[in-house]
Amino acid sequence: MKYKITTISLLLVLAMGSGIVHAEQQALQWLMKMGLAAQNLDYRGIFVYQHDSQLESMQIIHRVKRGITKERLLSLNNAPREIIRDNNVVRCYLPDEDSVVIEHRKANEKNFPRIIPKNLARLKDSYSFLLGPKQRVTDRMAQHVIIKPKDKYRYGYHLWADLQSGLLLKSDLIDSEGKVLEQFMFTSLDIGGQIKDEDLEPRSSSLNLKKLLKSENNTPLEKTQWRVARLPEGFVTSAHMKRPVPMHDESVEHMVLTDGLAAVSVFIEKKKDLDQIVSGPNSMGAVNAYIRATGNHQITVIGEVPAITVIKIAQAVELSK
Repeated sequence: MKYKITTISLLLVLAMGSGIVHAEQQALQWLMKMGLAAQNLDYRGIFVYQHDSQLESMQIIHRVKRGITKERLLSLNNAPREIIRDNNVVRCYLPDEDSVVIEHRKANEKNFPRIIPKNLARLKDSYSFLLGPKQRVTDRMAQHVIIKPKDKYRYGYHLWADLQSGLLLKSDLIDSEGKVLEQFMFTSLDIGGQIKDEDLEPRSSSLNLKKLLKSENNTPLEKTQWRVARLPEGFVTSAHMKRPVPMHDESVEHMVLTDGLAAVSVFIEKKKDLDQIVSGPNSMGAVNAYIRATGNHQITVIGEVPAITVIKIAQAVELSK
């Protein structure tokens, strides 16, 4: 009898384990579907971004035509601004400042509704994945996908994907206590349909803005004296570059650290007057920062991660030995 109970128990454990793996695989497949939908679909809509007791509303128009992605973002409240992305060329129109900023960069994959990383397999060491119940979001049936961190160095995510198209409809960023730190959600959405060229042209271009600011290209660093000696588990250095700073003679050294989902920036800047550096932590909603002085340099670490993460990274920045 004991042998039978042990055998049955073992079979149940194996079945449960198989079910967990299958559920995780389903969740990962939904994440892949979300990423492809945001990249390949034509859509237009209005979404809200709630953070730090503030609410912003944005209109988005997104089109992919003959392999070229073009997107228009228009702020509907607060200071007027428009962002036009034409593949990797981004123009930010700021009518209140009578200026337009032009930057050459890759599209930010974490912008709503594109927060899905390209390499999902590497996330398994840092996060667990599961499916929640299907729910109604923006008058559409959506699949709830939950991303849970395995340690205290990153946040969790609750995502809702349109059942038909896979497009991300809603995203919640969750802290360790289950509190929603920020939320993106479509309030209206049309997928497909014709998007004309004039729909993607900035309204602000007709204002004849006088100031044209071009962001200089960043320079990849092949050699550096700086390193982060002890990264939190799962984080790696994804980019290391020199960035020009307006009104400064010297560039800032910039490292980007990521676990595949969360991203942290490390800025290393030479300072003449260290007495003016205000060291310590700072936060705004889900974004945490930490500043410290070492030698004649200021180290600034900032990212959408818990405070303990930026502190740990800032304290680990050192000159290579």
